[in-house]
Amino acid sequence: MVESPAVDRRGAIDMLDLAPYATPHRIRTIEREAAALRLSWSGGLVSRFSHLWLRDNCACPICRHPDTMERRFLFIDALDLERPASYAPLAASLGADGALELLWPSTKLDARPHRSRFDPAWLRYHAPEEQRRRREAERSASWDATIAGRLPRITYDEMMQTDEGLARWLEALLDPGVVLMTGAPARDGEVQRVAERVQPPRWTNFGVVFDVVSMPKPVNSAYTPIGLEPHSDLPYYRRPGDYQLLFCVVNEAEGGDSILVDGFRAAERLRDEDADAFALLARTSVAFRYQDETTDFRAAAPTIETGRDGEPCAIRINNWTRGTLDLDPEASDALYRALGCFWRITRDPALQLRLKLNPGEMVAFRNDRVLHGRTPFDPASGRRRLQGCYIDSDQVLSKLRVIARHRPSPAA
Repeated sequence: MVESPAVDRRGAIDMLDLAPYATPHRIRTIEREAAALRLSWSGGLVSRFSHLWLRDNCACPICRHPDTMERRFLFIDALDLERPASYAPLAASLGADGALELLWPSTKLDARPHRSRFDPAWLRYHAPEEQRRRREAERSASWDATIAGRLPRITYDEMMQTDEGLARWLEALLDPGVVLMTGAPARDGEVQRVAERVQPPRWTNFGVVFDVVSMPKPVNSAYTPIGLEPHSDLPYYRRPGDYQLLFCVVNEAEGGDSILVDGFRAAERLRDEDADAFALLARTSVAFRYQDETTDFRAAAPTIETGRDGEPCAIRINNWTRGTLDLDPEASDALYRALGCFWRITRDPALQLRLKLNPGEMVAFRNDRVLHGRTPFDPASGRRRLQGCYIDSDQVLSKLRVIARHRPSPAA
């Protein structure tokens, strides 16, 4: 066991990681195990890191390119993975700056011992226990119609002119998965300008930006005045658009209220009311298809996708573009019944958030969680024109992480 010097500094070592990390805690002791190091921290946490993980995460210029910050240590060639004792550290100690210092044995690629230094705040951030705590803290709570009183809102100026405002908008997209923007100029193309704060909108079979208007020969049910059942968009893509932005240019018609339903809450309720139906929708892929004279998109996926913890993590439901259920009679009837149970739940007014979008307002939502629909409207009573587009979750998360670099680091 090695005792730590009574020094605690943050950012002692450049780990070639631009993400913020900080901790008020220091490593107090190191204990050697057969295949791991056991670190005891001030404050009581004990964390374990495998020798192989530590060797792979050395951030020195030999092991990581100092400009690209990418790995160049080839563990598959350097180490004998069948003999863990051959790459156990020769020595483990704590530097005067609180850094973890390791001396590694020679490898197949280098006859010299190798030294690594690890910043304690970076190690604390990546400790398995801290990762589990962070995941639990970030777990979303589902919502129902009562979210109307606490719906995240942001002004156009806040979002377009400040990174802090943009960050709050992005955070709301992640959880609860829906956010209202107000005060924008009610003009064509504004939805694209807003999207470009994150990325150029994703192209789909409806183009980069689509107009939601009633038209004489519609190619989609959205282009009619009929009511739309709560649904997810683009289910016939292997990867549908992650987030939809829906912007109001004009809304003078009677009716046409937007309907939003948390698909996770609906799925949770289905599980409570009919566990067999939930399980069937979680394990059975449903086909979807969109076709016109120039395109034929097809994809299949479960209605309710669950994560490793068994909780809903994605919803895909759309009656208009659902394909043919190519199953035997018993299996197809069981699936119809399960779909019907889920569908009826999404119709419950207690689960539906209803919004009448005004010109210059935009609702944005997570497409694989928040089901959207609308009440019927009368095109003869006035003009109604919304514009929409899609952006990707990878870009949302990337933008939020870059903004976070300039925010104060939450200490672990």
